[in-house]
Amino acid sequence: PMRPDDLPATAALCRETLLPWADRDWSVTAGDLEWTCRRTLDHMVDVPIFLGGNAAMRSTDRVLPIRNGDPAAAIPRLLDAVVTSATMLERICAGMASADRGFHPAGQADAEGFRAQGCAELLQHTYDIANGLGETFRPPDDLAGRIVARLFPWAPGADAHPDRWEALLWACGRIALPGHERLDPDWWVQIAPLSEWDGQRKIRTMP
Repeated sequence: PMRPDDLPATAALCRETLLPWADRDWSVTAGDLEWTCRRTLDHMVDVPIFLGGNAAMRSTDRVLPIRNGDPAAAIPRLLDAVVTSATMLERICAGMASADRGFHPAGQADAEGFRAQGCAELLQHTYDIANGLGETFRPPDDLAGRIVARLFPWAPGADAHPDRWEALLWACGRIALPGHERLDPDWWVQIAPLSEWDGQRKIRTMP
């Protein structure tokens, strides 16, 4: 369900959404997170680099991060860096064969898993920052639906809950849905190929 242009397009959407608010107070908390909006944005730069490092190395264990924050960077510069790091991850994924895998704490990911996780991280944290700044954010429903299908096969289906962005927010522990309580912080992803899914909801096994 994921496409080669999803990561760059998602990063561009996040940048376009957040850039008009660059002069706001980014020291406020990002939604329900413990991080500030500024720290959350730094994380959005880091995540594709972390995923890309493990994808590039075809790792079986965690690769040490090559970047971990830049407290002096301006908000517009960090938003540009989100686009750069997401594009790097996509170029790495494009070079992976179907059998290639890389380490992720939730399992050995293939290229599609890395793509989906990169997009999910960018979208959910753009949502967090928007909430922290008193704004709203909503990505295309088609993109949200394809991420849910790839990473969260246990989420309520489109027949039960047609709003796929809300389904993604539920799966990422952000909101409750009718008949589905808000998930605890132990929500997790099926980042290994769906053919390897055991049919159970994944539970986080790390802090």
